[in-house]
Amino acid sequence: MQKNIVPVILSGGFGTRLWPISRQSTPKQFNKNILSPSLFQRANDLVSNFASPIIVANKEHIFLIEDDISQNYDTIILEPSSRNTAPAILAAALLIKEKYGPETIMLVLPSDHLIPEKAKFIETVENGVLEARENIVTLGVKPTKAETGYGYIETQTSNNKVLNVLSFKEKPDTNTAESFIKKGNFYWNCGIFLINVEQYITLCKNIAYGIYKPVFDALQKSTIEGKKIFLSDDFANSENNSIDYAILEKTQNVRMVEMLSKWNDVGSFESLHYAVDKNKDNNVIKGNIHSINTKNCFIQNNTNHLLTTYGLDSITVIQTQDATLVAPIQHSQEIKKIVDTLPDQNKKIFSSTVHRPWGTYEVLDECKSFKVKKIVVHPNKSLSLQSHEHRSEHWVVVTGTATVINGEKTFQLTTGESTFISKQTKHRLTNNTDQIVEIVEVQVGDYLGEDDIVRYHDDWNRK
Repeated sequence: MQKNIVPVILSGGFGTRLWPISRQSTPKQFNKNILSPSLFQRANDLVSNFASPIIVANKEHIFLIEDDISQNYDTIILEPSSRNTAPAILAAALLIKEKYGPETIMLVLPSDHLIPEKAKFIETVENGVLEARENIVTLGVKPTKAETGYGYIETQTSNNKVLNVLSFKEKPDTNTAESFIKKGNFYWNCGIFLINVEQYITLCKNIAYGIYKPVFDALQKSTIEGKKIFLSDDFANSENNSIDYAILEKTQNVRMVEMLSKWNDVGSFESLHYAVDKNKDNNVIKGNIHSINTKNCFIQNNTNHLLTTYGLDSITVIQTQDATLVAPIQHSQEIKKIVDTLPDQNKKIFSSTVHRPWGTYEVLDECKSFKVKKIVVHPNKSLSLQSHEHRSEHWVVVTGTATVINGEKTFQLTTGESTFISKQTKHRLTNNTDQIVEIVEVQVGDYLGEDDIVRYHDDWNRK
């Protein structure tokens, strides 16, 4: 039975409530500074007893996925832009129908939730899979508190494992959430579903054609590279709706089974504080930190600088190379407001460590006239052959053996050796070894933006 269920792992979220650790370029599901193994790796392990998964993600994250994936997968569907869960699930359903047949059951789950009890999760799925032949089955979590950050599922009271769904409720205020808890027939909506692919496709055709047509066209016009499917730009024309709003609230064919495993959406520092190990003062402490008279806090320092606290209670303190957050832990859900109003929107998108298909770079220091980076090149990978109009660069190898093109010359540099690259000079950095190469790059010029680059050859066809 399990191998007949095709998992669909949705990996398109950005985790803005975990800023400044989670950024759009390195969102929470791939970010090992949040949890290691990453949430994405854990999601893949969670469904390893089922068929090989379909992964749906933003195309900007393909290299994070390929670095992170630890098991066999069926296909990665790559969105040109994020359009919420209803279109993402439809793209997977159309592909699964074509590959496995119209009666296939797909198990849809987010890649950024923490479900630690695999056997109980599998039992939950088995409780609902037969019902999924006729109805969409959603998984619900029995509430442990009056949570205002989750949607709720209202069910018809029954002793059966499968419950009739009466309604879906949006994120409530505190008083409404408390009333839900008292009634006893409300569950947290955790966004995990068992769905017959033909039923879902038909529902989208009939009640969400503004989703169906663009997604169908995007898949028909997609570009295929091995196991990767790049959806066409038609996908961006889809309505930007969740499956809850677009489908579930408009059909009677929805049932629910209760999640038997523990569950955490890791949607805020408060929920992360709840999920991970704490010290005797109920603090989560990560990094170079010295705390006195501090309790019930989440404190993380991702820099080499010492972070100290005194007299704090129920506070989130996050320090990264380029940003610091201080907020009451009970207001963790409100951090999105900070992110949405940042004067420098690059802080929303990029962290000081940026992932590229060849490795990573980290900005160590910068001002108007210079920038210092640490560049890590993965084994047998290469940066593009390129030049810059406005800056020169000085490379110093600190680890490994680098192969360098600098103008007309090609040569190797080992630890401690360096080269200077003038403006407008074609250059390239390559790692032809089986070990990582690390260099320190010093840029000097009147403009140091990442768009000051002319590419002449690139292994990933970037312009």
